[in-house]
Amino acid sequence: MNKLETINVTKSFDGRCIIKDISLQVADNQIVCLLGESGIGKSTLFNVIAGMIKPDSGRVVIDGNDVTGKVGIVGYSFQKDLLLEHRTVLDNVILPLLIKGRKKKEAREEALGYFSLFGLEGAEKLYPKAISGGMRQRAGLLRTYLYSPEIMLLDEPFSALDSLTKAKMHNWYLDISQKYNQSTLMITHDVDEAVYMSDRIYVLSAASDGSAYIKSCVEISRKRENRRGFDLTEEFLQYKKKIHDLLY
Repeated sequence: MNKLETINVTKSFDGRCIIKDISLQVADNQIVCLLGESGIGKSTLFNVIAGMIKPDSGRVVIDGNDVTGKVGIVGYSFQKDLLLEHRTVLDNVILPLLIKGRKKKEAREEALGYFSLFGLEGAEKLYPKAISGGMRQRAGLLRTYLYSPEIMLLDEPFSALDSLTKAKMHNWYLDISQKYNQSTLMITHDVDEAVYMSDRIYVLSAASDGSAYIKSCVEISRKRENRRGFDLTEEFLQYKKKIHDLLY
């Protein structure tokens, strides 16, 4: 059974169709990537899935239930970590729990249980300006996880990181998502990242009217627990070539 599904989702703004008949599926414990050029409509689709905007037509289904236009169902992490500089790391990550009505003490206790696994141990009382870019990103991801532990929408979560930190974060997220059985839908412009991270890649392209549609779906057969060093293999290069041929 699919954890998350969009069915023929179409959305226009000011008479211009942005996304058209988008149907995709994310199964339990899958990482699925949306890959396409900037401005093609990936963030619009995310906003529809998150319930922030309603589609003109089509449905968003989670666990078999129609949640079209409903907010607060999935966790949404933006490209920037959006940490509040005047709050400690701990008090940043507990914000979703406070929104849900939890008392601050209880929220802190729950969040602290994840700090070691999210690579944040020792940063609890620090302010965002005192931690590295990778730690900021992990703090942002923990905040998203606490909002919605089962489904996460990640909008270019690693794009602001240097290449070495990004590689470490890729392996870390593969491990953590497997451990917690998360389902993830992720936007990226990075072909290497998409192939390395994903179980499935949806390649978006623009129709003659400029609207985005799914041009192809590429399944990555390599098991996620065997991804370390995958990017150095001929298999990886073949996937990369296939996607380049679809994009260009």
